[in-house]
Amino acid sequence: MVYPIKVIGVGPGHEDYLTPAARKAAEQADCLVGGRRALRLFAHLGKETYLIDGNLSWLVEKLVQLWEDNRKVAVLVTGDPGFYSLSAYLKKHFPAEQLEFIPGISSVQVAFARIKRSWQDVRFVSVHGRPLEELREVVHPGQTVVILTDNNHTPRIVAEYLRGKVEGDPRVFICDSLTEPEETVVETRLSRVDQELTNSVMVIAYE
Repeated sequence: MVYPIKVIGVGPGHEDYLTPAARKAAEQADCLVGGRRALRLFAHLGKETYLIDGNLSWLVEKLVQLWEDNRKVAVLVTGDPGFYSLSAYLKKHFPAEQLEFIPGISSVQVAFARIKRSWQDVRFVSVHGRPLEELREVVHPGQTVVILTDNNHTPRIVAEYLRGKVEGDPRVFICDSLTEPEETVVETRLSRVDQELTNSVMVIAYE
């Protein structure tokens, strides 16, 4: 029997936010592939592991090798596989029938739970490796925008870029290290964002 490569959404980071389906899939796998934080969630299983360190061409070669060896492979992705994750890259290199996706809880879901707002009408954008210029087209009155930041485009840098380029002084929520012990949720205005937080969910909301 040839097993599909399972792409498992492991949630925002804390084990409390792992779904039962994610736990079961990881337990059934022969080997786990993922980032350091994702792999730590399953360290107790004692599985064979492979660290994703940014070399994606190596990743594809390793997955092909493991799949051809008929190994049960699970790729761990943060949050949900369908939302700004590694799954988009994997779909370019593997046919759909060779992949199986297991949804997870996104950091965006947790962020909106923390700030007690609904999120069905918001606009989503990521600045991971993307130019900030794209933000000018989506941040405007009447719109709530979720921005996924990173170590280079932090909330402070995003706010500095947007000041003077967008209308008014919208409310801003910065949700950092969600579900972790150091979790921080800040509510402020665009003109006053100065926190040095990284890898945050940033919500810009016009009232």
